[in-house]
Amino acid sequence: MKKLLIYGATAIISFSVFLVLYAPAGITFRFVQDEVARIPDTTVYRVGGTVWGGTADIQYRDFPTSMLRWQLAAIPLLSGLADLHLTASGLGHELAGQLTTDGQNSHLSSLSGFVSSDYIDQVSAQYGLRISGTFDINEVDLTIENDWFTTIEGDLSWTGGQVLYQVTNGSQAINLPALSGKFAIEDTQLTLNAQHNRLPVLSIFLGKDGWARLQFYSQLFMLADLPLPEGTNTADVVLTYEEKIL
Repeated sequence: MKKLLIYGATAIISFSVFLVLYAPAGITFRFVQDEVARIPDTTVYRVGGTVWGGTADIQYRDFPTSMLRWQLAAIPLLSGLADLHLTASGLGHELAGQLTTDGQNSHLSSLSGFVSSDYIDQVSAQYGLRISGTFDINEVDLTIENDWFTTIEGDLSWTGGQVLYQVTNGSQAINLPALSGKFAIEDTQLTLNAQHNRLPVLSIFLGKDGWARLQFYSQLFMLADLPLPEGTNTADVVLTYEEKIL
């Protein structure tokens, strides 16, 4: 009987270890899919691999699908933290970063990669806008607490190129030089300020209420060789656009 108990306990422990090490990610995902469902307009499907290393297909709204790959470190779990190396790739984009989370607060570090016009135009074309070139994301660090961004640092640059947009009687194309931008938190809003030769060109603000606001500066119109009212300064905001996106 004693040997039976020992063998039985050993078998149970071995089976438990096997489940932890090789648990299918698809089964594990069922336990967290309600939390994932809170992410607006996002679909997750075809989850494969194990909890330690696997893949999933993710799509946000009508943008092209991304294949998400992850690697989960074991030791941080002992202190209640999930430490994952993430990569997301697909048509016109490839990003990689390190995510640490305790289930409530999260920190994403060293997010780098690129997003090209092939990815963006899938949705922007529906609004009569097409953009050429590539956006490069460099070493972005951000913190999320209580379901919102509390800190962010990092750079975003655009290679420049042609922008095609709809007008009343057709379409119009403009050519712009390369632009550089920095992420920040301003008045609790996620902010991207874009510049050319240290002059403001475009500012993008995203609030916790889901509203996005775009401010276009006169410098952008000058670069695009578009008309401006006489006496306009290069740092003046000449156009503001708002839309609820979340």
